[in-house]
Amino acid sequence: MTPARVCALLPVLAALAASAATAVTPAAAAEPFAHVPSYSMTFLSVPQGPRNFAMGWTGVADDASPSNVFYNPANIAFYDRAYWNANYLDWPFELYFFDIGVFGGHAFELSGDHTLYVSAAVRYFRMDVEVESGRTIIFPNGTYEQFDAAEWAVPLSIAAGFSTRHVDIGIGSTVKFATSEFGNETFDATGVDLGAIARTSITPWDKAELFLALGASAINLGNGPTYNSLETDLPLEYRVGIGIGLAGYREDSPGSVALWRVSGNIENVDTDSGEDFAAGVEFGVLDMAFLRVGHRGEELSMDGDYWGFGLSARIESFVLSADYARSSSSVFHSDDEPQCFGLSGTYRY
Repeated sequence: MTPARVCALLPVLAALAASAATAVTPAAAAEPFAHVPSYSMTFLSVPQGPRNFAMGWTGVADDASPSNVFYNPANIAFYDRAYWNANYLDWPFELYFFDIGVFGGHAFELSGDHTLYVSAAVRYFRMDVEVESGRTIIFPNGTYEQFDAAEWAVPLSIAAGFSTRHVDIGIGSTVKFATSEFGNETFDATGVDLGAIARTSITPWDKAELFLALGASAINLGNGPTYNSLETDLPLEYRVGIGIGLAGYREDSPGSVALWRVSGNIENVDTDSGEDFAAGVEFGVLDMAFLRVGHRGEELSMDGDYWGFGLSARIESFVLSADYARSSSSVFHSDDEPQCFGLSGTYRY
């Protein structure tokens, strides 16, 4: 069994990497039922986290969710507590994505108003495909052979942040070890993410706080696996963006539960498939109920509109959140729109 024939089971990944480092092998070209195979482990570019998914796959300058480490490893630079999250993404054509992660950080008080943060995260991300029968010209309805595929990665992240009275600056890096299984064949690759973020906040009026953040990242730096002497690159992605938020509090001291909160992201995303803008907005009430919308420009893969919502419950030092997101991307028919579910928890130790 060749990777090209098994990759025929992955039409959505082919769409994600439509202009990426993909190729059609002679075997695939001769197979009328084969789709363009998606090499380069493009599953690494599938978005993680329903909050970010609903906001148009944005998050390079947004550290409000643990899943944001996928978009910028520096987003965990200011963590001073323990986090965990688990997300499930139901993609059309019987593709399933799952990720789970644990995060932790500690703050070291320095002289004056300076604080040093050190944080780390370990995650597991997996894609599975339903087992299907192979098809050929002679047997268009399927052969006795069964093909399946799975891909997974273990990303390890580390970040550091430095906080002053007026501005916070963080840097981070992720090393990801990825594996693709196509039937009896296995391919491995290692990639690196690099990122930085700067943020600040002001008090425009009593019991309110305005947040501003700038972020930049390079995702999936490195070489992909080699398929039958075909060398590939990982799905490289550059992001530069702004995050802005405004919150109103019942008390004068920021950091308490917000009566209301509005935040938004706008980013320039440069991928192998194109360069365009992506944006998202989140509306929150009492830090318990959230509504999110987003959009991806037409030059990006999976362009279109996104939406979702989230609910959070706070019990002393523990916060549990449940989130849902859905896409109306023009890539899919209405019955095949991808949807994402997620659970996350926060504990301040």
